[in-house]
This record gives sequence, C-alpha cells and structure tokens, in this order.
Amino acid sequence: MKNRIIFFALILLVFTACKKDNPVPPTTYQIENNLPKVLYEVEPLYDGSIYEVEIFWYNNLNVIIKQYNLSQVKCGGGKSPITEVTSDVVKVRVSFRMLPTQSDYYNDEINNRMYVVAYFSLKKGGNTLIPIDEQTVVANLLSSVYNPSKLDLSRFKALLQK
Repeated sequence: MKNRIIFFALILLVFTACKKDNPVPPTTYQIENNLPKVLYEVEPLYDGSIYEVEIFWYNNLNVIIKQYNLSQVKCGGGKSPITEVTSDVVKVRVSFRMLPTQSDYYNDEINNRMYVVAYFSLKKGGNTLIPIDEQTVVANLLSSVYNPSKLDLSRFKALLQK
C-alpha cells in the first residue's frame, strides 16, 4: 500500500512538473490610418496615406528604447501589420509624413514630419489599435510638450496651391 501511494505521488509530481504554464500572449500594436481618401489634382501623390511612419518604443522610464519604421499606411482605414514589442515597452508614439519621397513637395515645409502628441499605452498581452485621423492632435516636435494644433488638411492643401 505504501508503495502505491509513493508511485501515485511520483506520477502526480511528474505530471504537474511537466504541465506547461499558460504562456502570456504577446503585447502588440497596429496603426490604423482613418484619414479619408482624397484626390488632389496639384499633387496626385497626396491621397491621405501616411509615409515614413516611425514608431518610438518607450520603457517605463519614458526613454526611447527602439524606433520601428514602416514605409506606408494607406488611407481610408488601412492598417499596418500587427507588431510585437519586447516586454520592456510600455508605450509608443507615432510620427509620419503626408507625402512620399517621389513627390515634388517632399522637401517642402508642408511635408514636415508630424508627431502624434498622445503616447499610446500598450495593453500587456493584447493588441493596441493606434488610430490616425483628422481629429488626432499632432505636433511638429518629438518632445512631450502639448501642442493643441490639429492635423489641418485644409492648410496642407492650400500650401500645395502656391
């Protein structure tokens, strides 16, 4: 009887030791470009897509620990690939341009890099959707100083007419 108890205890020990813990799902994010698709005669490359998208990964000390780059996120609800971050990333911030390198206006002031003011805290073990739209507050600096200017597409279009 004593041997049976020891035998069953060993079997129980082996099964519990070999049981895999439920792995924590990865922490991910995805950018969604909700800018409307537009047709603009003066600059056909300006269609609402965002280009040279940079995503800055921050740790809990508010230090940039990595910069991730995407070439383009199409307009009208286009989404970037889902991107997994390392375990020390707690938030991200997005930067982009409105025109691609092929544009004649690429180096013009209207195509200065834009930074979304809000940091997006990432949901640990889940996916965080980062929306970009006409209501997204943007600034032209990477610093965390608040700039209440909104993404003004009408100004962008007017500057293209010059």
